[in-house]
Amino acid sequence: MDLYNSRLLDGRFKLRHLRLILAVAENGTVAGAARELYVTQPVVTRGLREAEDIVGAELFIRGPRGVTPTDSGELVIEHARMVLSTMLRLDEKIGDMKSSGTRPVRVGTNMTGSHVLLPRALVRLKKNNPAIKVTVFEGTDEDLINRLRRNDIDLLVGRLPDDERGGVAGVNLFEESIEVFVRRGHPVVTADDVGVSDLVTYPWVLPPPPTAIGDAVTAKLFANGHRPLSNLLESNSMQISLTYLRTTDAVAPLPASIGHTADDLVTLPIDLDTVPRRIGVSFLGAEMLSDSAKKLIQCLQQVASDLEVESSA
Repeated sequence: MDLYNSRLLDGRFKLRHLRLILAVAENGTVAGAARELYVTQPVVTRGLREAEDIVGAELFIRGPRGVTPTDSGELVIEHARMVLSTMLRLDEKIGDMKSSGTRPVRVGTNMTGSHVLLPRALVRLKKNNPAIKVTVFEGTDEDLINRLRRNDIDLLVGRLPDDERGGVAGVNLFEESIEVFVRRGHPVVTADDVGVSDLVTYPWVLPPPPTAIGDAVTAKLFANGHRPLSNLLESNSMQISLTYLRTTDAVAPLPASIGHTADDLVTLPIDLDTVPRRIGVSFLGAEMLSDSAKKLIQCLQQVASDLEVESSA
């Protein structure tokens, strides 16, 4: 599309329109949006009418109890959040550039990336680039991929999906399986031919949904005619999961590199090969990566190479 011929880029549509639309959507009423923006209701109504005229579509359906976004409104709201989030991040980055001279990096990670890979990479990065500010966010796979798409984070370290997700690029670092672990001395350790049916009565530790790990365990249970687990702890904290696993008769699927480095844990012969094996770093596009983000990716690649050598040894 020609940038100069777009009605949204001809100078009439402004950031204040996006703020106003988002305020109306989040409050559900014109009055609520007016209070949030410290303006009068007529100002909100007039601004909303201007936005609809420029966009060329009705954005909200007015009702006696408030407003409801139309399909076009939902689309505009979605992009308004992304644009305003990007502007906030820009403001933060300018502030960091002024104070440190380097661009900050915001990294999202899940249980797989946060235990060994990312911590070692951060040590390496900060040793050579102490001025680079890094902020780390932990979360579920779905939460993190949504943060990445909204530009709330620059990089996502963890399992790479088997299928490409729209607009998200990835660099494969190494492959790692998920295995099922229990504490050493667990009652099932001495049993012959342990299957998922033998584990239903024990407590389980799983990451909060939606995750590939949880889906794989649930699929195994349903395939064997079992209902969902009745004794379940959901945690995306590796420290809590490991402590719970070591002090109870719980069962937990863990990355192989984590479980096998713990002398007090034992793996069980439960196949979870439907969980993606590729571990890597995801981002919105190479052209959007800052020098700081590229340096962290290089450190991740170096650490991944070290981990493969250690695994072979």
